[in-house]
Amino acid sequence: MAIFSYLENYHLEIKFLDKHMIFKIGLSISREIDASLLVNYSDELEDFFKCKNYGLDIKEIFISLICLNNLMEHIFKLKKPKYVKRKKMKGVDGYEYFLENTLMIDCKINFKEYLASNDKKRKFLIASSLFNSLSEVFNNKKFKNFDSENFLNDFKIIMRNGW
Repeated sequence: MAIFSYLENYHLEIKFLDKHMIFKIGLSISREIDASLLVNYSDELEDFFKCKNYGLDIKEIFISLICLNNLMEHIFKLKKPKYVKRKKMKGVDGYEYFLENTLMIDCKINFKEYLASNDKKRKFLIASSLFNSLSEVFNNKKFKNFDSENFLNDFKIIMRNGW
């Protein structure tokens, strides 16, 4: 009886987690940039969105945030936004995993402007760049089962609350 109860609770937890969004930001930045502000914002967004559900068409949003000096900028070309319904992937460590209902976006921040700004202005640059990139994607591509308007409104809320 205890084993059944344990498995039942585990199963319910998996279902619960499956309905929530994963929001991750990867960084491609020059060494002149202090990553702490970017990492903190990424963590805040991840925490904010992990308890949100906007529909099943997008379960994960991965954003590659790019802020590179002139010497490095040519190496990282911005990719078009990509939506993956389901794809089997292999990580660097050899483990296989699936991307499912995943939106991938590149977002660029002006290096010179970022470097010349204070922390308050940097926060604004990060937040507005992310918001503009996401807005552009949702204006150009409609997802049948994803409430992009509510998602963007929530993004505005977190921008106003300290960002």
